[in-house]
Amino acid sequence: MVWLKRVVTALVLLVVILLIVGLFLPRDVQVERTVTIIAPPQQVYAEVVDLKHFNHWSPWFGIDPATRYVLAGKPGQPGQQLSWQSDNPSVGKGSMTLVESNAPGYVAFKLDFGPQGQADSYFRIRKDGKQSEVTWGFRTNFGNDIAGRYFGLMMDSVLGKDFEKGLASLKKTVEEGENKPDDNG
Repeated sequence: MVWLKRVVTALVLLVVILLIVGLFLPRDVQVERTVTIIAPPQQVYAEVVDLKHFNHWSPWFGIDPATRYVLAGKPGQPGQQLSWQSDNPSVGKGSMTLVESNAPGYVAFKLDFGPQGQADSYFRIRKDGKQSEVTWGFRTNFGNDIAGRYFGLMMDSVLGKDFEKGLASLKKTVEEGENKPDDNG
């Protein structure tokens, strides 16, 4: 019976330690990746500001071919929204709404992942000679969600790889002038 008390005490102590450490982990998480695209900022801006183009270069498009997309609002105007829904848990349900567009240097979106929470995403586009330096960023606040704060420790390595893949695809799309059919439909 003594060994059972020790095991229970150790487990309770471990949970308490994890909770206390979790309270000191950062609430705010930010991920950014940057790429240089051989094109003027206006050309890059046109590709990222209109959500009908997003799935042309998105690193997540195609994970589940059965995903349903709905595009609403005026192209490239605040309020334009891309919603998605999938039975695949790695895609899930959510929306991306354009909230700010300052041509040709900045575009911001509000992301809503339903029960998983909300976040902000943005693109900074800076002229660099005859090319553009494009930064794709993501910010979220986990508040008092201790599990979320632990997840936030891995966010840069997980989401960063997707951003790198997406930016490489955006670079190819813009530099090669690819005009694909509207896949958001």
